[in-house]
Amino acid sequence: MIDQSCKGRHKVHSHFKRSLEGGRRLWGYNRFYRRTALESSEYLNDDCLIMHCTVGVVRNCTESPNQFSVNVPSSDLGQCLKELLKSGIGSDIIFEVGDETFQAHKQILAACSPVFNAQFFGLIGNPNVDRVVVEDVEPPFLTLLQAMLIFIYSDKLPDVHELTSSFSMYTFTTMIQHLFLAADRYGLE
Repeated sequence: MIDQSCKGRHKVHSHFKRSLEGGRRLWGYNRFYRRTALESSEYLNDDCLIMHCTVGVVRNCTESPNQFSVNVPSSDLGQCLKELLKSGIGSDIIFEVGDETFQAHKQILAACSPVFNAQFFGLIGNPNVDRVVVEDVEPPFLTLLQAMLIFIYSDKLPDVHELTSSFSMYTFTTMIQHLFLAADRYGLE
């Protein structure tokens, strides 16, 4: 504590210690400065107390706390969401493409796409819509919607060769181009 009378009689109070008491670790002071003594001292001036603290850190400690390590498995959230898409459990939106339908979840779509967010929950959106009819999609590109949904749910581009195994390289290239266009249209990075 700094002597505010400018007499230089500073008070050093360094009785901070560590001890074991009753099997418990205790940290702190074993004696305190009394309030009445402080209020009548020259350390307090206009209800203001000035303290100068120096903190030392001990790098070598004879005792160390028990260190536990927990192995955290890698995230499989993308795979879990992909399975959710595949199962259709809890889905609340259906995409109709010709005779085919695809179930999805509006909250997941809206979380990943600003376009879906606006469409379902924006000022002019309709959160009660339960069907989206996708027009002007040719049968070979039906899997385009599947690929886009898988990407939204899993954050990974699906194996498009698997989706288009019976198509020519030209069709595959054209489909990838359309997939990039769809990603751009729906704001998918």
